[in-house]
Amino acid sequence: MPDSDLTHTGRVVAAFGRRGILARPSGERLDYLVRGRKQRVVCGDHVDWSFDDHGKLAVITGIHDRHNVLERQPVGRAGTEILAANLSLLVVVCAPTPEPDWFLLDRYLCTGALMGCELLLVSNKADLPQTDRRHDAMLAAYADIGYPCLSVSAQHGTGIDTLRAALRDRTGILVGQSGVVNSSLINHLIPSATIP
Repeated sequence: MPDSDLTHTGRVVAAFGRRGILARPSGERLDYLVRGRKQRVVCGDHVDWSFDDHGKLAVITGIHDRHNVLERQPVGRAGTEILAANLSLLVVVCAPTPEPDWFLLDRYLCTGALMGCELLLVSNKADLPQTDRRHDAMLAAYADIGYPCLSVSAQHGTGIDTLRAALRDRTGILVGQSGVVNSSLINHLIPSATIP
């Protein structure tokens, strides 16, 4: 049985309130529970942890300093909420439908740059027929000023291998307006996610 007095390190790969999943340096994944009411861990956090008395559950005891954070302002509440930490890649996802909010996309790109992240602009739903070419023209304009762009289809799997390769060996997050970062795209990238 693992020694509950030994402290280990790991990285949070899924966070659901006070519970989630962390990855050990070996790649092994463990369910965790956060000890203490004041600690709030997010995906990307490097943490210290020990096994519980039964040697099955990781209990997080400390959070290492974060070198960057992705935050949002909750509607109707003061302050900010941290969504993820220690990111190296920000993937900004848009699609022809719903029509992109280009101002929001610009805000994501600016946020990623201020965080020191690599940036990737991904157009999902490449399988959909387009009645006009404004979407492609806007993406071409972003590419012309130096943003890497990628077209994918979560429906058919087109471009997913290229996106997966861009995420390899990086700590990345997919962001975008509602309806573009869909469950099919996540399920292609992480088959074990099985998001409905």
